[in-house]
Amino acid sequence: MQIDDTHSHQLRRAVIHDDSEKIKNLLQIAPQRKSWSSDVNGSALHLAAWWDKTKAAQTLLDTTPELTRSQNRRGDTPLHVAAFVGPSAENMLRLLLERDPKAAFIRNSMGHTFLDEARDVGAAMQIFNETAPRTASIYRKLRGTPTAEIDPVDSWSKRPSVSATQSQLYVGR
Repeated sequence: MQIDDTHSHQLRRAVIHDDSEKIKNLLQIAPQRKSWSSDVNGSALHLAAWWDKTKAAQTLLDTTPELTRSQNRRGDTPLHVAAFVGPSAENMLRLLLERDPKAAFIRNSMGHTFLDEARDVGAAMQIFNETAPRTASIYRKLRGTPTAEIDPVDSWSKRPSVSATQSQLYVGR
């Protein structure tokens, strides 16, 4: 079966409308389109994160769990996107961190983790602590932040470089 832009368009529409049944049907017809990747916007999961469509995200993650680590042209993962969207994407942040807490260590092309991109760093860190406390603790230790609070201004100036320890945490999930 020839897969064309019509399938991508239908998948994008289904994600925006949070229509998990339509997404399931489209993925059965064209399973190779589950990532629906574009250079700029990234995967269908990026789109779900941007529009805070948790049902669509759950459906995509049920079929393709590795989408949590997909990156767009800027290197952002869906977790980066959800953090950037802000407090309205609280459920999306929870979902993505529950499915793949180690994705929190992935840096985009600017060297930023999802917390560096967060509109509300305190709220994002609280969700991280509640959803994946062990991984959040490791994250804080690697960043040199002993408390659960990460100062949003300080988080920009004290970004450590990617270390071998960090790389080991998310390689080979």
